[in-house]
Amino acid sequence: MKRRRGEAAVKTIVGAAVRQALKNRPAVVAIEDLSHLRGRTKSRKLSRIVSRWARSHLKERLEFRTEAGGSRLETVNAAYTSQICANPACGFVHRDNRHGDRFHCLHCGWDGDS
Repeated sequence: MKRRRGEAAVKTIVGAAVRQALKNRPAVVAIEDLSHLRGRTKSRKLSRIVSRWARSHLKERLEFRTEAGGSRLETVNAAYTSQICANPACGFVHRDNRHGDRFHCLHCGWDGDS
């Protein structure tokens, strides 16, 4: 019973997050490829917790909602994603672009949340 309630809560949270992310109808939605993390934990307990993530549900909802809303879903390599400028005309990569939860591109000046 507790497990079902937990799963229902996760589905509700995932649904709300997906709706919020797609609220402005972006042309492209990018998600990091985290498949390399599967099975990389040293403890069985931690591995079970990680496997309970709603990764597959999140990806399914994103696929469905982006297709229905006319957006495109892309999976990107996770390397350097926190250091790459989100401005499509720029794409400058530098570790000093990110300062905690803020991102400021040293090349083009783009500013936003990281």
